Amino acid sequence: MPTWRDWVECWVVDYKLPSSGEFGSFNPDNSKIIRPQDCLKFVVGSLEDLVEAEKHLGFSCNIIVSPVWEMGPEWFTEVVEFVKKYSWVRLSLQLHKVIWGNRKGV
Repeated sequence: MPTWRDWVECWVVDYKLPSSGEFGSFNPDNSKIIRPQDCLKFVVGSLEDLVEAEKHLGFSCNIIVSPVWEMGPEWFTEVVEFVKKYSWVRLSLQLHKVIWGNRKGV
């Protein structure tokens, strides 16, 4: 019988990194239930974040790395170079910030 987790085709789970201010909040039990079609997303805002994310690229699911928008183009380049080292890692941008910037309520 399907569980509530099966009701969604693909879950996206955030892994909070040091610059988020919520580092350590990732529930280790998630590693037991994340499925191959799910995504583990790392929003990176510092080199320390990249180092920490690199430690967790072994999950058997889709891995997404997304640069913090406010860091700017040089940071995007740094993150792209990081992602290029791993053929299974995908780059994602915060599309809502690309389109609307930091405006609230759009």
